[in-house]
Amino acid sequence: MKSLIIKISIILLLVSCKNNLDNSSSDFKDIFINEREIHLRNIDSLKIIQPYNVIVNNKNQIIWCDLKMPIYFFDFYGNLVKTYNKVGNGPGEVKNTPILKQDKRGIYYLFNKAKQSITILDDNLNYKYNFFIKNANHAKNVAISNEGGIIIQREASLGSMKPAILKYNKDGGLEGEWGKIPYIAFTQETLDGGGIVTDLQGNIFYSYLSDYKLYKIDIKDSLLTILDNKPSYFIEAKKNKINLKDYTSTIKYVFKTSRIQGLFFVEPNIIIQQVIQGVKNKTQVFLEIWRTSGEKIYSGVKSPGIIIGSFRDNIMLIKLGKDYRDYKKNLSDILILKYINN
Repeated sequence: MKSLIIKISIILLLVSCKNNLDNSSSDFKDIFINEREIHLRNIDSLKIIQPYNVIVNNKNQIIWCDLKMPIYFFDFYGNLVKTYNKVGNGPGEVKNTPILKQDKRGIYYLFNKAKQSITILDDNLNYKYNFFIKNANHAKNVAISNEGGIIIQREASLGSMKPAILKYNKDGGLEGEWGKIPYIAFTQETLDGGGIVTDLQGNIFYSYLSDYKLYKIDIKDSLLTILDNKPSYFIEAKKNKINLKDYTSTIKYVFKTSRIQGLFFVEPNIIIQQVIQGVKNKTQVFLEIWRTSGEKIYSGVKSPGIIIGSFRDNIMLIKLGKDYRDYKKNLSDILILKYINN
């Protein structure tokens, strides 16, 4: 199928929220309530290192994609139900950092970051077909819309003027490209970060690792809205401090700044930006909470842990503890929290 590129005139609308939300007294426990705690059983015998992508499928199973294969399926009692462990370079195979998504019809989309390919699997994980993603600049983040549209966040090359977002149909045909890549986004070439989600209307939201802004793309009206409300605590990465020829020093520097590490959609109309600052015993997690309309509701909400995923009106969280080492020890315990302030 020949790719169809939609040529649209994108209107850039810069939205500055004037109300002072950074001094909000709202506490995490006033926004989320604990629904349940799930203890993943026998986790010590599994090759679980760090959650890379975690979702809940249409069978109410927690799908845990780790830094390496396999992909784990747990029920809500913490029992391991099955694994997907096709390791390699062929169709339907992945070696490292797999991402598995599911649309409302139950179809799975397996993203192979190394190969820049998408494998389509049925509801029982049976292989259907595979295609390669074109022109995505070694993308790391992918989202799936309700109807099965494949949304890719393009990685930034230094000074890139290419659109940030690519949308493909289920056959791999390019349907459109929209958005803007901020200049500082090239730090995301070195580290995983940023995020991309869609809401119930099909609108696309994205952020890049070192950029505090939230970008919204209204596909229906071909409108890009830049939601610009810098939190007072946010430590921006400086362009002159980045040395792309020295990845080690770049990583060390970026870890001293604020980093967007995940974007989450909570039904019916909430977007959560997760901001992480510091390393080891100085790690802090803050949440920036928006309505999909573009209004920021809360800023600088201190989180007791790291959000690893969301489903319906819930988030999934691993407790941070006293330092980052506790987070690693707490991977077997997932808190399911309900957002209560719509």
